[in-house]
Amino acid sequence: MSLKCVSDSGCISNYNSPALVNVYPTPIAGFNVTPEEIDEFEPVIEVANTAIGATSVNYMLNPGPTYNVPNFTHNLNSEHPGKLLIVQFAINSYGCNDTLIRIIDIKPGFAIYLPNAFTPNSDGVNDGFGAKGVGILQFEMQVFDRWGHVIFESNDIYNYWDGTVKGGEEPIKDDVYTWKVQVLDINHKNHDLTGHVTLLK
Repeated sequence: MSLKCVSDSGCISNYNSPALVNVYPTPIAGFNVTPEEIDEFEPVIEVANTAIGATSVNYMLNPGPTYNVPNFTHNLNSEHPGKLLIVQFAINSYGCNDTLIRIIDIKPGFAIYLPNAFTPNSDGVNDGFGAKGVGILQFEMQVFDRWGHVIFESNDIYNYWDGTVKGGEEPIKDDVYTWKVQVLDINHKNHDLTGHVTLLK
């Protein structure tokens, strides 16, 4: 640093001093998470570093571990649904740092399963036809014969079809029947499903 002074009579004096302040660049933290929407049944995420000017990148997850690498794959613990906090610490060669925090929503999962055959012969094994699932708020099911007549319907997922026509006493014949299911899942999305089930006595 140089300082030059001039008096009112024209006298000049110079003063030179080494720099008193050094200004270093700072990094800019950044990262991407894939997929951007996470549900508890697909809990694996990819974190990719996009920080600028950083020579060291570290992460802290809550809940979860810490990572000392710029890019990583993480399997979320399904016992902790809700939110995932990711904190990135970006540091450059001068020791300057920047921090970025992202909160990732973990959506509750939805799944439904219906078998393709059942045997209503009162042996206690596979005697009823119905759905099993999780993350279901509303449920409706109808079963049709080959002529399109409704032979069973229910809005209770735990109410299985016993192979009779609308609760009658006699089982209907062995055949392939069509079913239709309408579901509102826990994320308030509608699902319209159709399929076939084989009745075997």
